[in-house]
Amino acid sequence: MSTAMSRMANSLEEIAHWLPPRPPATSTPATGERLLADWRARLTITDDVWAVAVLLAPGLAEQGEVRYGVEDIAARTGLPTARVHDSLRFLLKRQCIRQIGSAHNTPVYGLPRQRHA
Repeated sequence: MSTAMSRMANSLEEIAHWLPPRPPATSTPATGERLLADWRARLTITDDVWAVAVLLAPGLAEQGEVRYGVEDIAARTGLPTARVHDSLRFLLKRQCIRQIGSAHNTPVYGLPRQRHA
């Protein structure tokens, strides 16, 4: 059994030798400002959506999730609840955020999963 394992290890080392080197990780942690800049660059955002995005982005970047109900967002942004609902739906459809759960009847939003090439 140890001979077979040794051959497998040697084969894997040979394969690894022929693979291109892996680039160093350049992933930088998201910040609220960077997240907002990304959204602004790829979307046409209305003032209502922007107000909701500005509220959500810092928590998403720092904690990875935020817990806000529509009424709470409306109170914090001064928007009507219908506009908050539309803004959240816009951000959800364009994969800026995703609902990852619910806590005490309050939606929990997180960042979308990263797509791997």
